[in-house]
Amino acid sequence: MKWVQPDAIHITLFFLGDVFAARVADLAPALDAAAVLAPPLRCTVCGLGAFGRLDSPRVIWAGIGEGAGALARLQRRVAAACEALGFPPEERAWTPHITIGRSRSSTGIRSVVEALEKHREDVFGESLISRIVLMRSTLRPEGPEYTILHASPLAAA
Repeated sequence: MKWVQPDAIHITLFFLGDVFAARVADLAPALDAAAVLAPPLRCTVCGLGAFGRLDSPRVIWAGIGEGAGALARLQRRVAAACEALGFPPEERAWTPHITIGRSRSSTGIRSVVEALEKHREDVFGESLISRIVLMRSTLRPEGPEYTILHASPLAAA
């Protein structure tokens, strides 16, 4: 597994793909408008799951419990703002989660699957979400490097 570094943990509300830098000028006010409609929200991080087959998971994630509904409403506003600017909608339904690891091979995967089963319902903590951040992700061999391009504070944040 390639585990996500703590400072790189985030919740993706809408994946834009490759975007020209000039589009940031369009995205920033659209994200500001989506953010001003939502108060800061507290979310619990709980349960482990995986994308891909459970016996050979591709992505390991921690779920969102309390606050998931408010987070989903925020995600829909962000998606609508991005789609209004011509960004294509996601093909899959959005699932609120935090990616914590990605499988690089099947070596040691049994212990990962056992951990998924053992901690499926555990509560790991909570987080206050107070802003939407437009991030650039640069893939590097040691892991992605994130750069904040714009931050939109949630209402009353």
